[in-house]
Parts: sequence; structure tokens; C-alpha cells
Amino acid sequence: MSEQDVIAAKRDAEAAKARLLGAAHELQGRLSARNLAETAKDALRDKSQAAAEGAARVIRARPIAVAAATAGLIALVARKPIAALVGHFRNTDDSDGDEG
Repeated sequence: MSEQDVIAAKRDAEAAKARLLGAAHELQGRLSARNLAETAKDALRDKSQAAAEGAARVIRARPIAVAAATAGLIALVARKPIAALVGHFRNTDDSDGDEG
């Protein structure tokens, strides 16, 4: 191996080392907590916006079906208070009949 070959090999090794260090710095930047949080926030915002646009499209296309589904969901979530209210009115109606 000549001296020129050694010099060229050292130069190639230095260039490879510089590329490796550059890639390591870039990877370190990509994996930083701040960058990961920013990426997650951006992805969540994009997905939320797409979901909202899709929901708006469905509501515009089928407003009655959406209203019925919403009413059903509300009834499911509030079933105990609704049952208590209905029971209260039934008891009130029964007691009115006893007094008369």
C-alpha cells in the first residue's frame, strides 16, 4: 500500500466519520422529547381535524339519523335520571288519584 493509498483511506475514513456524526446528530434531533411532542401534537391535530370534517359531512348528509342517534345516546347516558323522573311523575299521578 502506497503512501497515497493511506492518505486516501484516511480521507475516506474522515468523510465516513463526518457522515456518521451528521446522521447521529440528525437522529438525536428527531428523537428529542420536544420534537417527538411536536410531531405527536401535529398528528393529533391533523387526525382531529379530519374526524371533525368527516362528522360534519355525515351530519349534513343525514341530519335526522344523526339527531336520532344523538337522542339515543343521551337516553342511554341519562337513563337513571330519566327513570327517576318518570317514576316521580308516576308517583305524583297515583297520589293525585288517591286524594280525589
